[in-house]
Amino acid sequence: MGLDPNEVNFWPGGAVYVTDNLAAELPASASSPMGAAWHHVGIIDGEEGFVKAFEEETNKVYGWGVFIRETFRNYSESRTFVALATNYVTRALQYPGSPAGKLRAPDRSQKWKVCFEVTEGSKVYREVTSNFATVATDGDVTTNETDPEGRTFRATPVPNADGDLWDVQSTETLEAELIGISVMPATVEVEEGSTAPLAAVATYSDYTTTNVTGEATWVSSATGVATVAD
Repeated sequence: MGLDPNEVNFWPGGAVYVTDNLAAELPASASSPMGAAWHHVGIIDGEEGFVKAFEEETNKVYGWGVFIRETFRNYSESRTFVALATNYVTRALQYPGSPAGKLRAPDRSQKWKVCFEVTEGSKVYREVTSNFATVATDGDVTTNETDPEGRTFRATPVPNADGDLWDVQSTETLEAELIGISVMPATVEVEEGSTAPLAAVATYSDYTTTNVTGEATWVSSATGVATVAD
């Protein structure tokens, strides 16, 4: 089935790649092209774009009418996109497990690695499933004379053993900023004539921490009581 790009709001900067080869490697960097194991889905509807949905079960605990805490579990998220091309890739996503010449009920056990890519000039940003995802069609597909036969797909990643959902590649490197330094432990009791170790821990804007004890300059505010040395 043909497709006239002038009739749709296609998105040249958005791309989706999929593969059923779970061992397929990522490119060395965001500036490197996707490998031969990855298959391009085709034209993506630019008006819809990539829709991210997040779900999580919450439970609020009360005691004597007072809120105590809120618990969270079963976090999941998905990416939805509309593919405007009809090709072997969209067919495989819609009817996984179907042999040539047949359209079988989809095999939902099919596992996919999925890559979402956004390109803007020389900037490239990718999110790739760390483990694998399940892919399912979402909504109806209309076939007529004038409208493109858009298929809405929903990719839901399954986390790996570390809980990772996505691997991120970007041509832009954002350096985390230092937002604070803490002394560990925050309080310490030392007998007269004794010593106790301290550590300086830096916290950055990406919520990572680093031990910077060796780089810190230590000063005591009450040298008559205690001194601090490197």
